[in-house]
Amino acid sequence: MIVRHIETDTSSFTLSQFLTEIKQTIDRKFKGGGYWVRGELSDWKKNGAHYYGELIEFDDLSHQSVAKVRINMWANVAHKVIPKFHHATGEQFKNGMKVLLMVDVNFHQNFGLSLNILDIDPSFTLGDREARKKKVIADLTQAGVVNNNRNLAIPTEFTNIAVISSENAAGLGDFFAEANLLQKYGLCEFETYHASMQGKDCAATVAKSFREIYKAIGSGETVYDCVVLIRGGGSQADLDWFNYFEVANALCHIPVPVFVGIGHERDKTILDDLAARSFDTPSKVINYIANTIMNNATKAQTSFESIKSITLNSTTKAKADIAKHHQSLHHALCKAATQHAEKSHW
Repeated sequence: MIVRHIETDTSSFTLSQFLTEIKQTIDRKFKGGGYWVRGELSDWKKNGAHYYGELIEFDDLSHQSVAKVRINMWANVAHKVIPKFHHATGEQFKNGMKVLLMVDVNFHQNFGLSLNILDIDPSFTLGDREARKKKVIADLTQAGVVNNNRNLAIPTEFTNIAVISSENAAGLGDFFAEANLLQKYGLCEFETYHASMQGKDCAATVAKSFREIYKAIGSGETVYDCVVLIRGGGSQADLDWFNYFEVANALCHIPVPVFVGIGHERDKTILDDLAARSFDTPSKVINYIANTIMNNATKAQTSFESIKSITLNSTTKAKADIAKHHQSLHHALCKAATQHAEKSHW
């Protein structure tokens, strides 16, 4: 039996040897303090006390991904960084958010390259939000529609109103309780258009409702005095969904005044600036509508009482004048009859 020995190729590496060389090179190069890296969060999720996701860079023109890496935030960092970020921005980390992260570079032979988050700069995220809002306003200005709705005259009476709200409007009890009373007594009609008021579908579904209302008004199918957009409470992260072009552009094309009452926790949204009227809460919206209706009813009652009083006074005076004229006529007739009788006697 012949045994052949396979000679070791000293010019090659085993995979583990090669990856170890890479790890050692990376460790030497990036050893020490953290590095600030900016990108967009993706696939962000929590697992136990730790957080995992991806940091992605997109090309500004093509919007295609040009770089991507796994990121981790361990529990000992998360319990400090996340509260600090939330306090500064009013938001939690979420997919699609642009962030500036301080990271440590980590390479593992089994798991590859990843970045461990050490800190985050909230001002970068706040700056990106404001930059996005400014761009939306600039685009609407360029399109010539930015002032369309906010320059419309506020109605002096309300009889038919379109309401954009969540189908699950549990947090809007005060609004609908008052609206139902107004509708019950035939003072005002409310037609609800349902939309998602939080999450990634918010902007698209609210814009869709605006477009449906626009078509209904344009076709002559119905006439609305105003459109009300309401939601109950929420974080700044929830409200940020209203700061996108699609929904802002749709609002600007509504030909009747839009009233916004989406529960400001901290900052206003673009919609507050574009709408004909902005209210802090849904309750304040319905109170304004109800008070307008009641004030008009009070004025109408006052006018009615005034007309009634004037009519009564006029009627009383007319009756007195008629009685006076009747008395004068009767006196004249009697006098004429007497004179006639005296002449006949002679």
